[in-house]
Order: sequence, then structure tokens, then C-alpha cells
Amino acid sequence: MIRVLLADDQALVRDGLRLLLELQGGFQVEAVAGGEEALAAVRRGRFHVALLDVRMPGMDGIACVRAIRQVEPDLPVLMLTTYDDDRLVRECLAAGAAAYLLKDMAPEDLANAIRLVVSGGTLIPGDLARNLLFASTPASSRTHGEDPAPEPLTPRQREVLQWLAAGLSNREIAARLFLSEGTVKNVVSEIYARLRVRDRVQAVLRARGMFEPEGPRP
Repeated sequence: MIRVLLADDQALVRDGLRLLLELQGGFQVEAVAGGEEALAAVRRGRFHVALLDVRMPGMDGIACVRAIRQVEPDLPVLMLTTYDDDRLVRECLAAGAAAYLLKDMAPEDLANAIRLVVSGGTLIPGDLARNLLFASTPASSRTHGEDPAPEPLTPRQREVLQWLAAGLSNREIAARLFLSEGTVKNVVSEIYARLRVRDRVQAVLRARGMFEPEGPRP
């Protein structure tokens, strides 16, 4: 059972998220209304993960992440928001968040994201990840067409990339790895961002030499 601390100042959103997660199975959720309450809950209890709204009155999500890091430095924190904002992503990651998620994601994708960070992974939606990596690439490199070194892939990303190279669709990869199709789509977007490519063909070409010649086994 994954113990989740959920903080959101909107009661309807908070109660809805708690119910959605508990319906997914395997989650025990304690829901609070703000950053101060979340920090107090961390101090008195043991959680596997914290799920925080970015925008909250009083102590907002970013300030709460920083405070949680002082109390429980190893507690993974996911930021959940309606704001598709590169600056907020950078601030959340700098504060110590492991993931930045948009509230319009499917319930099963949110559940899978929580499981991912509990197991030590990180997650940023693909479009945001691409924007961050593009912004971090020196303008001179982009202007003169230099090919920057790709970011190292996580084990999950390498696994998905292997199946991409074998010609499987997102749906087929999802079935083999017991993931939702939306989760695979996010991982594929992250692969594009880390490898600095635009599509599957470029990703597979960039992946040459990363794996054994026979690829993944069916």
C-alpha cells in the first residue's frame, strides 16, 4: 500500500483526487488543504510520496517542497497543477520535486506516475521536458547546428526505446510493459527530449549502438 500525502486548497479537487487514487487500488491517501498542513503531516507521519498543488494560499507548493526537504529529504514530491509553465517547472525541480504533472492527465496515468517516483524515477510531461532541454542548450549550438550530446536515459526509457527500435506501437509497448498507453506516450516524449530528436525515426537512429544487435526479446 502506497501512503500518499495530498495537498490542494480546492476541496472539490482534493476530494476528487483522493477518491480517484483510492479507486485505482493500492493507495492510502491523507488529504490536507494547504502547505502548512502538509508540512505538519510530514512531521507527524510516514508517507511514501507527497502530491502537492503548486498554487496554494499561504505556503505554496514550491515553498512546501523546500520545507519538506528539510524534514524528510528522501520523500519524493510530485507537483500537480493546471499551469503549463516552463518557469514553474524549473522552480519546482530546483526546489526538489521529482515530478511536475498537469491536472488533466488520466487517473491511471497519475497512479502510474506516483508509482514511478516512489520507485525512484522522475517525470515531466514530454512537451515541457523538450522546452526545458531546448532552453538549456546554448544558443550558439542551436544557431550553428551543433549536435549536443544526448541526456542519459533512465532504465524505463531505455526499455521503451528498445521496443520502439523493434517497431512496436505505443499500445503494443504498453501491453508488454503492463503500463497505460498514456504513460508510454509520456515516456516516449521524454526519450525524444533527452535524445534531442523530433520523432521515432530519429530516436531509433540515435539509439544505434546503445543496445545489443538482436534488440529486446518478444
